[in-house]
Amino acid sequence: MITIIALIIAAIGCINWFLVGAFNFNLVSYLLPMWASTAVYIVVGVAGLWLIVHLIKDASKMTGSQAHAN
Repeated sequence: MITIIALIIAAIGCINWFLVGAFNFNLVSYLLPMWASTAVYIVVGVAGLWLIVHLIKDASKMTGSQAHAN
């Protein structure tokens, strides 16, 4: 469940970065005061780190199971 929430938060962060890159428009800063924007960036970063850890764990499980199959 936490991984799904982290994925949704990271997707929202990706959309914001797309808007920044494509249109020079930061939706988070537009909608929220500075302190809240900072909190959102921290939450998005933590969600991204959570997903990276799970990606590495899943990749190592797949590699380990493939090594045992051969």
